[in-house]
Amino acid sequence: MLKTELCNTWNKKSIHISGILAVLAFLPLAQLQAASLQVAPILIEFSTADKAKELWLTNTGSTNIRAQVRVQQWTQQNSQDTLAPTKNLIASPLITEIKPGQRQLVRLIKPAAIPVNLEQTFRLIVDELPDNKSNDNKTGLNILLQYSIPVFYKTNQKQKINQGITSIDRVQFKYAKGQLTATNLSNSYIRLSQLNYISGNGRKSPLFPGLVGYVLVGQTMSWTLPKAIPFDPSGKFQAVINSDFKEQTLPVQK
Repeated sequence: MLKTELCNTWNKKSIHISGILAVLAFLPLAQLQAASLQVAPILIEFSTADKAKELWLTNTGSTNIRAQVRVQQWTQQNSQDTLAPTKNLIASPLITEIKPGQRQLVRLIKPAAIPVNLEQTFRLIVDELPDNKSNDNKTGLNILLQYSIPVFYKTNQKQKINQGITSIDRVQFKYAKGQLTATNLSNSYIRLSQLNYISGNGRKSPLFPGLVGYVLVGQTMSWTLPKAIPFDPSGKFQAVINSDFKEQTLPVQK
């Protein structure tokens, strides 16, 4: 249900997974160096009482790998995610080398002086660094992973959850001109995934089978739907909110 947010890099430029697959189809196996960095967990929440959390980096490959961790403050403006360096969350170590089959603990520390009257949001950017020794192989394709892990400092205000379904009574949804917009007036982030449109006759049209996106506290985000939807007055949008076990109908203004 939860999609890990990562991007694959080739020659330090982001490329789509579909593009990678197209390239790999024409490469001998000897020329392919598989990415082997795994990260867990893929979402981290600090309660008001939590002072530290753990992030584990695992090397599933057959050679040593190097990894770098960067801490970024995460905000949203004009329906865009914005990242900036911060000292309000501390990670250690920031750079590490991991042997094959081994894992490395990265400690995440919340400074004691940080007040949490309003939910704070961060991203941990975990990069698999290039192996300097592999630079001699100019003909090989080296796929490096980058993970973007959301981290939240929660407040004492709890989200309303009824029978495993998160309340969205303080989230406003609107659809217009092929875009779905969500405004979060609650006291906690929301994450949308598995977005579908159900027509009046019950026909289900999948729009986003995985992650749609996050809406942080007090922010508005918009997403362009991947295909045109023939709306009718009795149609409805459904999505999974946060880690709910099933989808719910979104109260969308049309």
